[in-house]
This record gives sequence, C-alpha cells and structure tokens, in this order.
Amino acid sequence: MRPVLFFLAQSPWSEKARWALDHHNIDYRPVAHLPLVFEPVVRLASRRPFVKPTVPMLVTGWESLTDSGAIARFAERTGRGAPLFPAGFAMEIEEWEETAEGMMSAGRAELMRRLLSSDAALAESVPAPLNRFARPMKPVARLAAKFLGNKHDVEKVSGKQAEATIEAGLAKLRAALKRAGGRHLCGGGFSFADITMAVTLQYVRPHPRVGLGPALTEIWRNPELERSSADLLEWRDQLVDAQR
Repeated sequence: MRPVLFFLAQSPWSEKARWALDHHNIDYRPVAHLPLVFEPVVRLASRRPFVKPTVPMLVTGWESLTDSGAIARFAERTGRGAPLFPAGFAMEIEEWEETAEGMMSAGRAELMRRLLSSDAALAESVPAPLNRFARPMKPVARLAAKFLGNKHDVEKVSGKQAEATIEAGLAKLRAALKRAGGRHLCGGGFSFADITMAVTLQYVRPHPRVGLGPALTEIWRNPELERSSADLLEWRDQLVDAQR
C-alpha cells in the first residue's frame, strides 16, 4: 500500500515529516488537511475513530503515525539515502526535537491569534482545490482556525511566554551552530536535528518554498526576530537550498 500523508500545508510539523520522507525517497500520497472540515476523514483513516487525530499523519498498510518524529523514523527504516539519525546521536536529536516542539507550540499560539484577525490570511489558508471558493469558505476557515486553537489550548500561552520561548530556542541554536562550525548540529553532517530546528524559523520568516500567500506570509513573520536572527535565517535558507 502506498502510504498516505495527511498534512497542513503551512505547518512546520508537516514540513518536518515531508522533508524526512522526501529525503529518504519515500513514495507517498500527500493529502492537504483542513481542520474541522476533514476531521471525520482523518479519524477514519487513523483507524482510531474515537481519538482526536493530529496531523501530520502517515497511514501505511499496517499503522498510522501521528508524530513528525515517528514519521521521520519510519522513513529512516524503510527508505534509502543518507541517515538522518546517525548512530550515537539519538539523545542529542531528541533534545533538539524537544526544543523545537516548545518553540513551535509557542509560535503557533501567537500565529493563531493573528490569523483570526486577518480575513485575507484566513482566505489564503483554505487548501486547494477548495481555495477556488475562497469567499464562501472564509467562515469555514475561521471555524477551522478556532477549532485548531482550542484543540491545542493556544490561549494558555501568553504573548510574552511565546516570545521568550522562541528567543531562548534561537539562542540555543546559534550557540550550537557556533560550536559546530556553523553548518550542522549533530555528527558533523545533515541530520533530523537540522530539519527540526530549521522549520522553527518559519515563525521568524517563512521560507518561500512553503508557498504562503502574501497575507499568510505577513502574519507568520516576526519583524523584530527577523532583524535579530539574520544569521540563523541565512543558515536555514542555505540548508533548504542544499538539502530540500
């Protein structure tokens, strides 16, 4: 069975999963997800209809994986190409995953607040082919955004908390890259640690490859962090150019 990946086009979690699958040349079918609207489909596909699903979700012939790290490890086991989890660096990579998780959760909380205040961004958030009906889909997109925000309890994270968490993660990344010579975080080569931290910079400035519209790009950007993180954005962009 060809694996099916349910994903959110603008989500860093989904990008982590897709990057790992593509790196290992996994042949999968991508299915863009719209929260709330496609929830019943994802529940059925997960084979756990009474459990709230999360995306990215990879459905294979025998299991459904709902964590980008688990999806990346599936790709490592079943695909080909250079390893993303080099021997001896499991704990380091897990630590970077935890750091990235905190940063992305904080960034998501801020993003959801900005998304709900921008009709243009809501319209752009509707996946193809539904985006041809952008105007009638806008109320649905707003409901979907509220649903997603409630699902992840984003109101529990204040703006100051979110900013502090992201700034701490960026400082940790900068220090680690300096120690490692400025290129890769683990083992002297490209690894899942690089992927998992590169995607956090989506909350500073989205990479053009993500394909966001102008309104979405604007609400994802953090101009203040963008100015102070030019070095990290350059590292991210070079990594994407070389490895994506």
